[in-house]
Amino acid sequence: MGLKKSIIDYALSIGFDVCGVTPPVSSSHRDYFLDWLKKGKEGTMEYLVKYKNLKIYPQSVFPGTKSIIVCGVNYYNGEINRTSDIRISRYAMCRDYHKVLKKMFKKLLTFIKELSPGAEGRYFVDTGPTMEKELARLAGLGWIGKNTLIINKSFGSYIFLGEILLNIDLPFDNLQPDQCGKCTRCIDACPTGALEAPYKLNASKCISYATVEHKGNIPAFFEGKIANWVFGCDICQDVCPFNKNIPMTKMDDFKIRSEILTLTSDEILKMDKDKFLNTFSGTPIMRIGLKNLKRNVYYVKRRHSS
Repeated sequence: MGLKKSIIDYALSIGFDVCGVTPPVSSSHRDYFLDWLKKGKEGTMEYLVKYKNLKIYPQSVFPGTKSIIVCGVNYYNGEINRTSDIRISRYAMCRDYHKVLKKMFKKLLTFIKELSPGAEGRYFVDTGPTMEKELARLAGLGWIGKNTLIINKSFGSYIFLGEILLNIDLPFDNLQPDQCGKCTRCIDACPTGALEAPYKLNASKCISYATVEHKGNIPAFFEGKIANWVFGCDICQDVCPFNKNIPMTKMDDFKIRSEILTLTSDEILKMDKDKFLNTFSGTPIMRIGLKNLKRNVYYVKRRHSS
């Protein structure tokens, strides 16, 4: 346990809040995932189809993988007093977690190589071809809730995840039991019915998909269902009992930017490219660009005024 303990202690010392280890097993959700894709529930996210085999088989991502370290960072940034006429998901009103966590994983991998000569690995943060929520569950970081998000007893579902695939053996962690019980608050609260059943998400019905991932006009299905969300959606997390009374994030990068929180729809519609860059630089909102952000705002305003 000495090597593993040293790695986990170091991971926690550089800002990670949770860390565990899982074997590189093939996904137990293989058949469900392939059927999910066959039914088109990924919407226009073609990359899920393109990299489906890599997601199912971790060793095909990094040949020689013997263990996978999964780490998470709490990003809960407190109760939000929303005064604007639009809503943006809390994860998007701070620094882009991809940038932050990749630097942390690079540092962790460097430490592992120094500690264990011959160690090699690859790290991913969300955009990699891995089933990171399943890996997090297998690494003992929590259980996958009925809203399909990883839920940790200490930090709820407000956790950014990433992993390192390693060519060295490490002891594996034990699974945590599912603690959702009979609760269905997330399913009941979803305004689009994207959570079609416990643990089953139809991504093509999700507000986050429509406002972030979908590139064309917002599909007619969302008529009257998006409310005032213009980037992402937090509803299934806001209602989760495990997200009550959890600690604030320790990282300044994930504190909410007040200038984004208070933005109004009219202010966004008046933005030019320079103002957009000055306002959202370094945040996840950059990935959809000004054009699609305005598309979302126009959609929300038009539906509220009609």
